[in-house]
Amino acid sequence: MKKRRSRYQQGNVFLDRRRGIWYFKWYESGTRRTRRLGTITELPTKAKAEEKADQHRPKIKTANVQKQITTFEAAARSYMAERMPHRQSTSNGYRNNLEKHILPRWGNVELSAVKPLALDRWFLMLPLAAKTKTISRASCARCWNTHNSAN
Repeated sequence: MKKRRSRYQQGNVFLDRRRGIWYFKWYESGTRRTRRLGTITELPTKAKAEEKADQHRPKIKTANVQKQITTFEAAARSYMAERMPHRQSTSNGYRNNLEKHILPRWGNVELSAVKPLALDRWFLMLPLAAKTKTISRASCARCWNTHNSAN
């Protein structure tokens, strides 16, 4: 019996034999995604599992097409709007660090292009106190994490 190549553009249905669970996997923006379809008792054949996977396929194609390019500034603004600490003095300090030091340099850069090594080298060149650099670096990490947790 000849094996066929898996088709990740359309997704691939496979059975985890140890657990007896059908899964549907696909690639989205270079990342492999997996969704559980059901158990082998619920879906006794691969054809039934494929039918259930067909419900997810249109969602995958539209998600790949509608992917937006997010800048660091957009991620920072969403962090400031949604997750900024409520205490006035803390939020003022974080906002000041973001708007005064980070956004002028990294605001227009696409978020996926911001690399930790480049960010660290930039922080080393800044003529700021060590504590200010640490707080600014943590603010960058919070912006990054807020964006990644939302997506």
